[in-house]
Amino acid sequence: MHANPIWKIILQDIDRRESKVKLVNMIVETVAYIKSNWPEVTNVGVLGTNGAVESRVYSECLMSQDMCAVLPDYHTQNNVVHPSIVDKEYGIKANP
Repeated sequence: MHANPIWKIILQDIDRRESKVKLVNMIVETVAYIKSNWPEVTNVGVLGTNGAVESRVYSECLMSQDMCAVLPDYHTQNNVVHPSIVDKEYGIKANP
């Protein structure tokens, strides 16, 4: 899962402190939402940063729910999708 070693440490700390904080794992919740609302879907298109694609965080979570991640080809991922998210001038993360 996404930053699994870090995630586990944080969850253990929350449990140890008996905190009422509830962490939400965006990836797990996204996959659960898809599964709940479209149970017939088996292929899910994934658009994300290169880090998200290369780490397989969505792919692995989808596979755990019997779904398959459909990813852009290498050229499209690196020259279209990734820049559209992170480019400092026009990416969706530009000028936060």
